[in-house]
Formats: sequence, C-alpha cells, structure tokens
Amino acid sequence: MMARRKIRSYIYFAVKALGILMVLRLISLLFHAPFAVSRQSVADARHHSYATETAAKPTGRPHRFLYTPTEKSNTLAPSNDIFRARTKALGLYQISSDFYGKHSVAQLVKSHKLFEEGANPHDFRYIIQPKESCKDTQNIYMTIIVSSHPSHSSRRNIIRNTWGNPKTFEFKGILTRTIFVMGLSRNSTTNWALLEEGKKFNDIVLEDFLTEYKNMTYAHIAGFKWIATYCNQSKWTIKTDDDVYVNIFQAISFQEKNKLTGDFIAGAITTPAVYRRGGKWRVTKSEYIDDRYQTYPMGYGYMTTTNLVSKMYTASISTPFYWIDDVYVGILAAKVGGVRFRRTQTNNWLGKNVNINVLANNGALFTHLEARHVSKATDIFKKQNQTYHQGLKRR
Repeated sequence: MMARRKIRSYIYFAVKALGILMVLRLISLLFHAPFAVSRQSVADARHHSYATETAAKPTGRPHRFLYTPTEKSNTLAPSNDIFRARTKALGLYQISSDFYGKHSVAQLVKSHKLFEEGANPHDFRYIIQPKESCKDTQNIYMTIIVSSHPSHSSRRNIIRNTWGNPKTFEFKGILTRTIFVMGLSRNSTTNWALLEEGKKFNDIVLEDFLTEYKNMTYAHIAGFKWIATYCNQSKWTIKTDDDVYVNIFQAISFQEKNKLTGDFIAGAITTPAVYRRGGKWRVTKSEYIDDRYQTYPMGYGYMTTTNLVSKMYTASISTPFYWIDDVYVGILAAKVGGVRFRRTQTNNWLGKNVNINVLANNGALFTHLEARHVSKATDIFKKQNQTYHQGLKRR
C-alpha cells in the first residue's frame, strides 16, 4: 500500500514539474520573440545562422557553406512601413575553399582568383541614415565610424559629448563627423527608440541586418559603404567600437606630425595564429585554411585614409564574406595591395585598475574599456582637453 502511495506521489510531482516547464517555455517564447509579434520585421530574414559541416554539397567546384538557406519574411509590417518585409529568398551562401590564407592571398590576387562577381554585394536597405551627408559640408577633415549595438544609447551619448563631438576642433578649422553604424535589434522597443535617437542626433546609420556577433562584418562594411557613398571627400577615417575611448587629440597630432601619404592603416596591427580552440572565437580549417592570419588592424580601433576605405569597400563587393570583421579588413587590404601598416600605442581591455590620470597622459590612440569603465571616458576627455588647450597657450 505504501509503495503505491509513493508511486502516485512521484507521478504527481513529475506531472506538476512538466507542467511548470511547459509554462516557462511558453513565457520564454512570448517574451523573446524577435522584434515582437505585433511588429514583425525583416530582421530575422537577414539573420544568417551558420551551417554545419554536414550541409548538402553543391555540384561542380567544391564549396564550403557558411550559411543555411534562409527565407526572407513575408509577414505584416508596421503601419509606417519602415521595417517593410522582402520576399526574395537568400539561398545558400557559398565560398570557395581556396579564397583565404596568409601565404596564398598575394598569389590569388595576382591570378584574380580572389575575385568573385557579386560575392558580397552588401545590398542591405537603410532603415535610417543622416539627412545631411559630408558632401553638404565643406572640408570635412576626418570621419569617425563607430560600430555600436542598438541598445547602447548611453555609450553613444558619452561619445557625442566627449571625443566624438564635432565641435572639439572647430576653433582650429578642423571639421569632424561621427557616425554610429549598426543593424536591427531583436527587441521592438529598442528599434523604435533607435529611430527616435537617429532623428534627434542625425548621426545613425541603421541597416536591415540583425545585430549578432557573427554579423559584425556587415556593420563594418556598412560604415565603409556610407563613407564611400556620402563622405568620400574627407581626408581621414577612424573606425572604432562604442566601448573604446579614442584619444582624438593624439589622432589629430599623429596626422599633423607624420605627414603620411599613400594607403596606410595605423592602430594595433597584428598577424596572429588562427584560434582553433573552443569558444565563440574558434575557427575551423574549413573556415580558414592557413594557421596564421593575413596582417590586419585589431577591430577595436584603427586610423586610415578615406581613399583606402573607398578602395576596400569596392574590393569587398567581390570578396566573399568572412565573419571575423577585422580579419576581413586585412583580406581587403591585401586585395587592394600596397597598403602599409603602422603600429600605434593602444590599451586593450583595461579591467580592474583604471587610472584616469595615466590614461589621459599615456599617449595611447585607442583604449579598449570593459563595459563597467566606459563611463570614465568623460573624465579622461576633460583632462585631455584641458591639457591640450594649456599646451596651445604655452606655444
């Protein structure tokens, strides 16, 4: 009798636990639906999920598959049609096995094997972009492109009020332009808030790909595309992320002192080994053949000429997509050819010990901050701005 009661008790608790799990799963689906049920958009249609090695093999020349087939959404769009759905199928994204590798790039460029017509057209649609381009303002000296996340409005505001403020060097007749580049969020509230932010500040380029870690190359090339199309008369370009402090005073000084000509990239320059271990940075042999990457600037910050940015954007259209964005920039630079790399002082991933006085005076061009320290950019900028103007008075 006791045994039966125990069995019934076990069954009761098992059924109850199963019911709780089902309710939790339903709640999870309701609250994490991409871009909300009432405002479905094109965002998911532009999110590329990565295929496994077991993907079906195409006929003809062997290819590797980076993406699974994805159908673009036909769902109902919001009333103002901003996030209008498309109907064209993406299909399989294919890439030849002989495209990438440090020792093979030069030979491939010479033999034109690194060229594939329409391989990466970057045909995303602008959801919002600045109303006035650089062409509406004469003599833009430097354009700053910041890859940002849709939800990082506080970081963008810090940048607008510090090193990204275009008024910093107006007294010297130096005009700068800061643009934030990103894709859509899965959260509808964030997306609509982003539209309002873009209207208010007129400095956001938002395209209709989904913001994901393995879509960062799309944001990088979106910045290249915008500069090549709307701001190609500026002399210099800085590319960085929203968790980086840019010593804008050092950047201007670097440009004035070095008098560099031709195509160059300055920043944290590296030619590292390909990461083969586990984790989100793992790259398989099927993704990248060689064991060492092409020389490239680490993506958290580099400075280059706007002319080279335009060349690299043109090169990207016929260069198959690679998901690690700074590595992809190195590939584009190799394809353009004749690009000189120059190392500058940088601070990478400052953690526990952040000394504002040291950072304000150590001359680093880029400082990569942990999220908890991003707000300290305000104090760093104040000190650097004060030091800079005191130096001008002494001249």
